[in-house]
Amino acid sequence: MADSLPLDVANLAGLFCGSILYGIFVVLFVLCLHTLLYRRNTPRPNYILISGVTAMFVLNTFVLALSFSRCLDAFVFMRNIAGGPVAYFEELGDWKEVTRTALVLTYAVLGDVILIYRCWVVWSRQLVVIAFPVLILLAGISMDILTTVTLASLSAGFTVFAESLQPRITAALSLILSQNIIVTSLIVFRIWRINQSAGGPAMGSLRPILNVIIESGAVFVAMIFIFLMTYVTSSNSQYIMVDAVSIVTCPSETTFLKSPTQINPMIVSTVFVYKNQATHTRIRA
Repeated sequence: MADSLPLDVANLAGLFCGSILYGIFVVLFVLCLHTLLYRRNTPRPNYILISGVTAMFVLNTFVLALSFSRCLDAFVFMRNIAGGPVAYFEELGDWKEVTRTALVLTYAVLGDVILIYRCWVVWSRQLVVIAFPVLILLAGISMDILTTVTLASLSAGFTVFAESLQPRITAALSLILSQNIIVTSLIVFRIWRINQSAGGPAMGSLRPILNVIIESGAVFVAMIFIFLMTYVTSSNSQYIMVDAVSIVTCPSETTFLKSPTQINPMIVSTVFVYKNQATHTRIRA
């Protein structure tokens, strides 16, 4: 049964949504850097987060540029080829599409690495806590590599829903989904426990932090879930989700932040949780 959303329309809609969200992304990126550099609560800037946020910005910019280039090719330079723009978009082995896919997957891996890093810091650098998330991360990287290689080797006429590709993309998205649920839950649980044990003024100060983490995490998980459902149902609307999801995981949370549009990897840029002076316990995230 033919998809009611044509392939060329889906790609154009994805570029439109991605461009709007990219504008939001740029603003949040600037606010994020400003917070990490000038409004921090630490003696020195956290160069790990700064490097991560900057890398996300660079990757996102290249992804949008390649999406625009593909649409420009399809609707301007190659519009008169046999089959028109649809035929062009069906060429998944094209170097621009393969590169774009590789960058999107790299972006997702980077987001997971930053999220795991934050979890590690919040849990007082206990490696045992992040052992399982790291295993999921490694499995995800393996799936990402297999997905990219398979995509590059697809012959003309095959779609993104090809039998050789679908299990790998489904697995990659499922791993991203489970990773974010598990790690975000670990962060929330840790802060909740500190909140419960601290009491007093500290309790009131941690509730907004928990709300931000839970809400931003829920939005990101919902986006990935929708993306996964559109893909497993072989809907061309998944092309829209590809451009939207990567930007929805932007660096915003660091200032507030990562608001509805981000959503996850950096959850609250610098969070200091002070317990009462008797315990002298401090958590830096």
